[in-house]
Amino acid sequence: MVHLINCNTSSFLSYIQQGGVEATCVWPMEFIKTQLQLQSKTKGGAALPYTGTISGLSYYIRTTGFFSLYRGLTPTLIGSIPKAGIRFGLNAQIKDNLRDKDGKLTPGKNFIAGLGAGVSEALIIVAPVETVKTKCIELNMPFINGFKHIISTEGFAGIYQGAAATAMKQGSNQGLRFMWFNEYKRIVTHEGEKKLTPLMGLAGGMSAGCFSTLGNNPFDVVKVSAMLCLYYVYYATVYCISEIDITIYLCA
Repeated sequence: MVHLINCNTSSFLSYIQQGGVEATCVWPMEFIKTQLQLQSKTKGGAALPYTGTISGLSYYIRTTGFFSLYRGLTPTLIGSIPKAGIRFGLNAQIKDNLRDKDGKLTPGKNFIAGLGAGVSEALIIVAPVETVKTKCIELNMPFINGFKHIISTEGFAGIYQGAAATAMKQGSNQGLRFMWFNEYKRIVTHEGEKKLTPLMGLAGGMSAGCFSTLGNNPFDVVKVSAMLCLYYVYYATVYCISEIDITIYLCA
């Protein structure tokens, strides 16, 4: 029993570290992506002085310094701790329940396990954290000030704006990601006969991230729109989908 508890604690701490490192490493690109998506929602606002990720990173480093790219990271880091535990822990639990009598999983079952974990983490953690993050970036406020502003102007429901779109985004993202990575791992290790090296794991993780992003980016655009619906004209997830120009998806 003690050994089991230690293993679970070790795994959970590993998940926390993974979530924190991932959030910190990709945040500058996430920051620029959100700015570009916000720009597409403004009506008559000034155009951004950049049009893509590289030009955006260069602009902020040149004008406001490197660390300005990390504005809004705090809520994401806070959310990454329980989010990682929910994502990996629940995914493992669902997979165990879906295994056949030989202990194997089909790609479809891996997708379902990832989908369930993604939707759960979205509704419990990601929706409020992402809403605060998006609005902090839009309002140019630090996390605490932005959180207080949302509560005072919109009430508690304001931090759950866009929850349905977030659940669709996270569910599809994790479903596609876990499905891809598990199939990749099965192929490169020859059904577990070979050891998965760190380099192979890195390649698998990167390819899984690219695959899941290509598959669920439309949901991400909808999510940002829904989270800002009280500022603009996007009043529901379905309406957001009907209003978004396909060119936003291609350029995001």
